[in-house]
Amino acid sequence: MTGTVRVATGRPVMLSGMKMQMDSQGRLTLTQAAGAVGVSPKTIVRWEKAGRIACPKRDWRGWRVFTREQVDEMIRLRERLY
Repeated sequence: MTGTVRVATGRPVMLSGMKMQMDSQGRLTLTQAAGAVGVSPKTIVRWEKAGRIACPKRDWRGWRVFTREQVDEMIRLRERLY
């Protein structure tokens, strides 16, 4: 999977073969994290509710934001499950 996700600010990083734009605090949105992991955003929410991943922090709007370490953890989870 290759592609670029654009965010207004931030620095590019490589996650799961996909060039991503992290925000100024080094975080990814739910949609960006899902794209990097290779699953749908709903899958990540299900993993969170099932306790398979730690609850991510929320931004000022209440939206989930993920660090690179959390995304790497989700990639390892996906590899174990699928």
